Amino acid sequence: MFTGIVRERGRIAAVDGGDDGIRLVVEAPATAAQAALGDSIAVSGVCLTVVAADNGTVAFDAVPETLRRSSLAAVAPGDSVNLEPALRAGEPLGGHYVQGHVDGVGRVRYVVPEGDGRRL
Repeated sequence: MFTGIVRERGRIAAVDGGDDGIRLVVEAPATAAQAALGDSIAVSGVCLTVVAADNGTVAFDAVPETLRRSSLAAVAPGDSVNLEPALRAGEPLGGHYVQGHVDGVGRVRYVVPEGDGRRL
């Protein structure tokens, strides 16, 4: 479970792989320092499992089904991603329950400026 609160903005350092999926390597010093093998981390809203974490980077494998049902197939080195570690028992919620399991990809039809932000 996640809270929907982004904890760090990471930068895609590498995208390796092909038809059988990809490995995403993300530069994210704060997230990498706390990540352990097997941890769940939401990467731009998609729940992924840590396969490596060291030297300020964290790596994830994304299988073809995940790539079909999310926007992760379009990421490239240099792109920014939102990162959110899974909610641990006893931590304050601070947001709302989010699963991070993606069912499909939508298309933004328009964006409306609203103060300093934007509304979709």
